[in-house]
Amino acid sequence: MKFSFMSFSTPDLTLKDTICKAKKLGYDGIEVRINSNHKHNVQTDMTQEQIKETISILTDTDFSICCIATSCVFCNPETIEKNIQDAKDAVDLAVALSVPKIRVFGGGYDTSFEEVFGGVVSALSQISDYIGDRLVTICMETHDSWCDPNNVMKVIHAVDRKNVKVNWDIMHPVLTANKTIAEAFDILKGNIEHVHIHDGTKEDGKLLFAPIGKGDIDHHTALALLSKSNYTGYLSGEWIGWDEDHYLETELKTLKEIEASLCLK
Repeated sequence: MKFSFMSFSTPDLTLKDTICKAKKLGYDGIEVRINSNHKHNVQTDMTQEQIKETISILTDTDFSICCIATSCVFCNPETIEKNIQDAKDAVDLAVALSVPKIRVFGGGYDTSFEEVFGGVVSALSQISDYIGDRLVTICMETHDSWCDPNNVMKVIHAVDRKNVKVNWDIMHPVLTANKTIAEAFDILKGNIEHVHIHDGTKEDGKLLFAPIGKGDIDHHTALALLSKSNYTGYLSGEWIGWDEDHYLETELKTLKEIEASLCLK
């Protein structure tokens, strides 16, 4: 399995320093969160010179950006056009840097599923058309108002494009949609192109992050199901606001121990 982490773990490090840390700890790639003031400076408004410098860093370090994580959402009619354009800009950036995936959200809504469904389908279809035959996949995350994998799959089936798939955040369907890991995987299988991993619990409706194995998320089952399905993408740690010098190493160690235990069975 291939492991990465999102730049929320290292927001104050340059791209080169983030890569050096990732390689030293044994990660296989990194996921960059764009337009969030992270000092990796991979952004949609990069100049051609900055893009060349970034490509040079990736080439010299022989390391990969596995996914560009956007904040694009498509539920609000007042902002949907801007978010579609932002996603198209992220596609162009991904193509320039040879990054195979971009992460998007459905977005939060307080109306009804039926009212927002068509807009999300239309947005993803437009972005898919913009990609064309370029080698980029849009990955809609099981998050915000789309934690229920059934609703995400309704969108994926309605769009029905090879370059529109799922970013399975293994935690949110469990804690928000009351799906087990196995239930969520069974609904999403065959459409999972990127995976976010982390652990946590909910207390009084508030999400509390925890080290892997200390929360309510069954990582053993998640890794076993992904392994059996021959998943070839990355498992990307989404850890926000923790002490990077400790947890980046310990979380990866835990994940590799789980992986090793599966290989022994």
